[in-house]
Amino acid sequence: IEGFEPGVHQFLPVDFFRRKEKEPFARAFWLVVCRRIDSVDPAQTPFVRRPSGGWETVPGGHYVFSRAAIGKAHLWRDPYVGSSYIFCSKALGDAFVTAKVKDLLLDPCKTSDD
Repeated sequence: IEGFEPGVHQFLPVDFFRRKEKEPFARAFWLVVCRRIDSVDPAQTPFVRRPSGGWETVPGGHYVFSRAAIGKAHLWRDPYVGSSYIFCSKALGDAFVTAKVKDLLLDPCKTSDD
């Protein structure tokens, strides 16, 4: 991630301890995605925008993302598309696969330029 967007996101260290031991047995990093982009293309998406800015989804519909809004970003959250989703560019997704990063679900998204 740092190779694609240096200094943009935060990696918070998390130490893992066993009960009654003073030293951690492992360290991991909690990723905080700091880029927020309103990335859905409203003209191409079949969903209706709520007054809050979020989207009212319909069965069988899908989001269509705007390449123009995303620009050169490689990792972002869309504040209007569910709080649990993190989006990445195809280039960053390919780098995750090459690096054999585990526990990721990479699902290709449709963009307005596809």
